[in-house]
Amino acid sequence: MKCYFRVVKNVTISLPEEVARWVRIAAAESEMSVSRFIAELLDARMKASDDYRRAMLRSLQRQAVDLSSGPYPHRDELYDRPLPHQD
Repeated sequence: MKCYFRVVKNVTISLPEEVARWVRIAAAESEMSVSRFIAELLDARMKASDDYRRAMLRSLQRQAVDLSSGPYPHRDELYDRPLPHQD
């Protein structure tokens, strides 16, 4: 049986009463403690921010495409993802 321990840091936060009421209800609906609920919200926000930062860095590292001379390149030459599905 493997046991995993995660080091956590206790912090105290101050919330407006309306926000505190909302987070208590949202946590209860998710069957979590308020502490865990907030930790998961912040973890998701942190990961989304990190993903955005990495994507931006990848984009900035790409070779610029010169569009000033000759015919415009085809979309496939500019993007490494397929066209969005249109219904």
